[in-house]
Amino acid sequence: IRGSVVGLDYNAKMLGIARSGKGSNGINVSFVRGDAMNLVRNEQSSVDGMEQFVPNSFDAVTQMFGIGGISDPLKVFQGVLQILKPGGQYFLIDMHQPLASEPGEWPFLLKWLRFPRFEAMTYEQTTIPLALNRLWGWRDTTLDFYWLPLITCEGVSGDRWGFKVINFETESQRWWLGLPIMPVGKIIVEKVIISQEEYQKRRKILSLIAY
Repeated sequence: IRGSVVGLDYNAKMLGIARSGKGSNGINVSFVRGDAMNLVRNEQSSVDGMEQFVPNSFDAVTQMFGIGGISDPLKVFQGVLQILKPGGQYFLIDMHQPLASEPGEWPFLLKWLRFPRFEAMTYEQTTIPLALNRLWGWRDTTLDFYWLPLITCEGVSGDRWGFKVINFETESQRWWLGLPIMPVGKIIVEKVIISQEEYQKRRKILSLIAY
């Protein structure tokens, strides 16, 4: 596969670790310092020492276990939508509150056991206060998966753009003591043209529910 990959992080030390890592098997990889809440390059938002990108410049953007450490995820999603090319995709992975209809499964005596209440209690009383808040300094990222499809922007030619959900799923992974009680959300969205009516509807919904 031929292509160029850009790794972005706000923390200079993390970038140093990344640059000292293993090779990239022939793929052109660069690591740059930047602010995920200020991705788009324009005269009004230029920041010294921070990399920014012109609109419609990326085929894909991925963000794995990083959105929870950002105070305003909507600014991130807005920037991602702008720097993606038409048809470009954004892949987001992070924590998600347990879904009672999709609990983790435990194998026992040739049966699959499910404990949705225990999973929910663990997330509320252990994952959020200990792992997210105290250890990582993060917030609960569950709502981010539902705000993301509502993000919109206008192109220079007046076209209106938004995200189309390609795939969204949750999975209870085995983080605590090997038990399947750590729910993770995975979503893939694609940049598409939307109608004026859809544009206005998404903006209205987002203004009513977003913090």
